[in-house]
Amino acid sequence: MQHRTTVETVCLLTSHPSKVFTSKEILEHLHREVGYTINNFAPVYRYVKEVEPNIVQVRRGYYMYKP
Repeated sequence: MQHRTTVETVCLLTSHPSKVFTSKEILEHLHREVGYTINNFAPVYRYVKEVEPNIVQVRRGYYMYKP
């Protein structure tokens, strides 16, 4: 499940470069795509950051892909 959530998060953020997403929007997307409810985005973000270092946290709860 961890791998799938990481891939879906990277795909979402890289498909909309320079758009800021809230953690709530990302978690809702993961719930729709993966079918698994995640309560906290922080653990997912740690794995996402390892895979794609251009995904950054703009401020608390806001994330974006900077090409």
